[in-house]
Amino acid sequence: GSSLAYRFFTIDDPSLHIRGIGRDSHYPLLRSKFGSAVPLVSAEITDSDALMKHAEQCDIIIHTASPVSERYCSEHREEAYKTIVLGTRNVAAAAKQNKSFLIHLSTQAVYSTHRDRPMPLREDDPLMPDTSYGELKALAEKEASAVSRAVFLRITNAYGTGKLTPLHASGVTGKFLSAALSKTPITLYGDGSQGIDFVHIDDLIKVIEHLIRNPDKDIPRALN
Repeated sequence: GSSLAYRFFTIDDPSLHIRGIGRDSHYPLLRSKFGSAVPLVSAEITDSDALMKHAEQCDIIIHTASPVSERYCSEHREEAYKTIVLGTRNVAAAAKQNKSFLIHLSTQAVYSTHRDRPMPLREDDPLMPDTSYGELKALAEKEASAVSRAVFLRITNAYGTGKLTPLHASGVTGKFLSAALSKTPITLYGDGSQGIDFVHIDDLIKVIEHLIRNPDKDIPRALN
């Protein structure tokens, strides 16, 4: 989210007006960069009234809020459900009320993580999540489906340094990098022959920027 805000903040385009809504853990850093140019609203995604209020007159809503750690989702299922599923329900309701175009960041874990699936995955493949994180994100997609103008970005593992705040250290690239820097063994699961896709944060931002600038084009419901 912060990388997106920074990207649009640096674009000299008077038609873009950005508003950030979320937890304020990174807000001191963001305010030091944005000043008063980007309003930052402190609100919980589970607070439907706050989302309704602050999403007013938003033509486009980009929903990025979600824990991404499988361990967290499995060990704190109730809290993860509130954020991922109920939070998305609130975002969808705000988008419906304002007739906003919703860009919902999902994950390829909705297809599965450990199952053998024919490759490459297609957007019309059935969703068969086999992790807590994948199951919750699949449920979140159902909530987001209530919005007529919405697209789900089923993202693989994002890597790269965020423009303002670092990416989640729980991701595989973060774990590999930490192990390499500390000169400790890198843990691989399975026999090491499995493959996984990665997407750079800058490329993901370019996709979202394209969607923002072309909200009325015929966009598929889901994009891998």
